[in-house]
Amino acid sequence: ADAHFSLNNIPKAEAAYREFAALYPDDKSAVDVGLAKIAITQKKPDDALKLLVGFETLAPKVASPTAAQERAFSEAFYLLGQVYEQKNDSQKALVSYLKSAAIYSGYENVSAKAQERADMLRKAQNREKEAPALYVP
Repeated sequence: ADAHFSLNNIPKAEAAYREFAALYPDDKSAVDVGLAKIAITQKKPDDALKLLVGFETLAPKVASPTAAQERAFSEAFYLLGQVYEQKNDSQKALVSYLKSAAIYSGYENVSAKAQERADMLRKAQNREKEAPALYVP
């Protein structure tokens, strides 16, 4: 599914994610992340948010995530950052990107992209000699 997605073959990616869900019902998080990527690509942030909101609730409850959980959390928070950017909520986007970059940083490719987006948001929103408009409370 991820390979189809990276090749921009969205119909095949979606079909593969759904097939994966049928074969592995206990691994719903991987499917939710994959379908959220598709929703974001299709500019459907509300659909993506429905798929990802559970990660915001679950992540703080997992004190020591497995490698698979860390990857899912990293991707989910990166995608949540994209969702919040599409919804023009820079503050929530920044917090989501920073969670991906700093807290769930075990998936290095995604956490590096998340840090880059966080830095870009800060630079775009904050003026040098003024109080920051975008910050982490």
